[in-house]
Amino acid sequence: MQSGSTVISLRQIPTGPGPGEPHDQDVAPPLPALVAAILAPAAVHAVDFAAGGWNGSFDTTLSFGQTWREESRDPRLIGTADGGSGRSPNIDDGNLNYRKGRASSAYKAVAELSLDRGENFGVFVRGSALYDTLVEDSNTDRTPISETGKDLAGSYLRLLEAFVWGRWDLGGHDLDWHVGR
Repeated sequence: MQSGSTVISLRQIPTGPGPGEPHDQDVAPPLPALVAAILAPAAVHAVDFAAGGWNGSFDTTLSFGQTWREESRDPRLIGTADGGSGRSPNIDDGNLNYRKGRASSAYKAVAELSLDRGENFGVFVRGSALYDTLVEDSNTDRTPISETGKDLAGSYLRLLEAFVWGRWDLGGHDLDWHVGR
């Protein structure tokens, strides 16, 4: 893991349309922003601390990513009932909802807190969060994304791990234990 942070400021790039506005599908990513995103590591911040016999660290990784549809809709994948030449209208929602262009713009964070009292006792917690501006704040072309769909793909806050651990000497044998998730 790398400590420090990387800040790249090329120009203001809109993250997505406002509520009720269609996707801005025909905008291509500016080449300098694309190159910077590929070459720049995610921002990683770490803080170590000690107080009252406890040692700890707090690490955070921040990232941003986009998904782009590189080709236009394929009529062979769209059912005839929806104007295509495909055999089934049950599998064409993805094609009908997204034109060529940006389909996702997600901000992500992973944070972890580690506390220990020497080598014999500690606590560890890790969580993640996501917010996708296109899923949460704009409309798809055909079928609206349900609130359940937005909860699954557009934003979340998740507890990944949370446990207490210990290490004891029992008659010359080490006992390592974890309680939690």
